[in-house]
Amino acid sequence: MSEQAVQEVALRVALERAIARQSDDYDRRARQYADRLTGTKLEKTQVRGLETLASTTDKVSDITDWLKLRVGRDAGRDRWAKEGIGRDLVTELEGLRRDAKEVVDKLRVGEGRVGEGRVGEGRVGEGRVGEGRVGEGRVGEGRVGEGRVGEGSAFTYPMDPDLERQVHLRLCREFLKHLAAHFEYLKAERER
Repeated sequence: MSEQAVQEVALRVALERAIARQSDDYDRRARQYADRLTGTKLEKTQVRGLETLASTTDKVSDITDWLKLRVGRDAGRDRWAKEGIGRDLVTELEGLRRDAKEVVDKLRVGEGRVGEGRVGEGRVGEGRVGEGRVGEGRVGEGRVGEGRVGEGSAFTYPMDPDLERQVHLRLCREFLKHLAAHFEYLKAERER
């Protein structure tokens, strides 16, 4: 495997871990939104529709535009517009852009550990590739995500310039996945 291929795999692994950590952090906030949504006349299908849209689109703006349309069409202000919940959710999703930027910056600049090792000069796991278990080997000599793109960096090959947008979309999907799960659970609990 070429050095570039190894770095691309290491980047993907570090990225997946960083997104998973962010997703876990969103659980509490998503539950708060779900709790507010259960006080509206929204049905489960409407929240699932938002989650489905998020998982099938390639643009965050599709998600926020969908919400803005629902808020604007809520003449009775008893669904997405009730107490500003839809507007607040749009703001929340747009705010995830900061988290996406942080994730990508950590991979680029290496502020703190994003992965488990540095590509090029340190441990990725616990052993050497070819001598141990999968995921527990040295890949080069370094820590994933702890270096600058370019000279002297962990990732010496350029990252996708669209990576931040892609991470933002993934984070929105994760947030809305938590929101839909909490909404369905809380709605069912209230209906008992």
